[in-house]
Amino acid sequence: MTFNQTIRTFILATILWMYFPALAQDPCGSPAYIDYLEAQFLGAKQAVTRTYMDAISEGQAKSKFEIDTVYKIQVVFHIVYNSQIENVSDDYVYSQLKILNDCFRRTSADTSETRRIFRDVAGDARIEFELAQVDPIGNPSSGIVRKQTVISSFGGGDYDLRDRVK
Repeated sequence: MTFNQTIRTFILATILWMYFPALAQDPCGSPAYIDYLEAQFLGAKQAVTRTYMDAISEGQAKSKFEIDTVYKIQVVFHIVYNSQIENVSDDYVYSQLKILNDCFRRTSADTSETRRIFRDVAGDARIEFELAQVDPIGNPSSGIVRKQTVISSFGGGDYDLRDRVK
């Protein structure tokens, strides 16, 4: 896996860890995972920080079109399960997608609980996620891919074990 693929995987994993309570063992695993990536790929922490800072600096001046645009991102949920009880329903996937969109659009019911230090900068990201309708080779897709595995756990503090799910 290249460094860029690892960073993309990190970003996707962070989003999923934030919205799948079963996977989120800590309030936020991002700092620890960035440390893990830094140990694997020297310079990863600096690259993540630089990417974040570039995104902030590029957002200084926006046109009216950019401000009003809602960006749609097609996603595919990969359900990796060992037993049937872990094979979550389509309805559960839809509910998590709704929660994700509510958070990114800042329409969730708990916005009043935003920590005070973030209230002045919290806002609608104008990003919505939707299930992909077509796979990479052009075939129709539901946006949900299921894969049964003999591996019973990907959790715990061992990042090498967590990475096995990829």
